[in-house]
Amino acid sequence: MGGDLTAKFVKAICKRNPELNIDFLLCPVHHQFYLRQKIIDLNLGLKDEALIKENNRFYEVILVSSDVKNNKIITEIGSKIWNFESAQEYLNKTLEHYQRVQQGQKNDVQYIIDAYKKVEIRLIKPDELISGSE
Repeated sequence: MGGDLTAKFVKAICKRNPELNIDFLLCPVHHQFYLRQKIIDLNLGLKDEALIKENNRFYEVILVSSDVKNNKIITEIGSKIWNFESAQEYLNKTLEHYQRVQQGQKNDVQYIIDAYKKVEIRLIKPDELISGSE
């Protein structure tokens, strides 16, 4: 499911259940930037996120919560996903995609390109994963 439809489901669930603390484990196949914008609009907090590569495709797995205590602020481009070995390849593919969209001139996505160009890759060492430090 794409980020646009995922955002609609999350918004509807939050709207119908404003009194509940709900965790959402999200893994959109596309439109991640859009989904992250909508999550920010809903004031959800980031519990964790990861970048997964399977069968030459990348997936952003995002764990967010309506209970924002002890959670981090979510960003439109992600934060922790840029700490893994596949991150540079994913960043390149993502930038190439939005540059093609921009060249098509149907949508102005330069602000998205600019956001991704600011990403700094920081690889986590295996011992850092085990100890839980970031």
